[in-house]
Amino acid sequence: AQMFLSQENYTAARGELAALTDMLGARLLLMPEPQQTPWQDILSRVEAAQQALPQKPVEAQRALDAAWNLLMTIGGEDLAVPSALPTGSPPTPTPEPTPTPEG
Repeated sequence: AQMFLSQENYTAARGELAALTDMLGARLLLMPEPQQTPWQDILSRVEAAQQALPQKPVEAQRALDAAWNLLMTIGGEDLAVPSALPTGSPPTPTPEPTPTPEG
């Protein structure tokens, strides 16, 4: 969304913010209630950013920056994006030939 804001592509930025709003809402549904408060704050700032577009892009950027800063204060590293590569068992190593005794 920040990239689209910097490119003044407000339609695409709103789309990204809508997707983020949906993801945050889904995350809130899976959380215990005592942990929800900071995430609700992040969600409200993302919604504010979305509502500010396209008329107030500077306000949208500020709201998005505030959401990002909140995320970093609560430990945003927990949101690591899963790898697109499938996870499975490691490849089977090729067996080494064993020398046969001569004689």
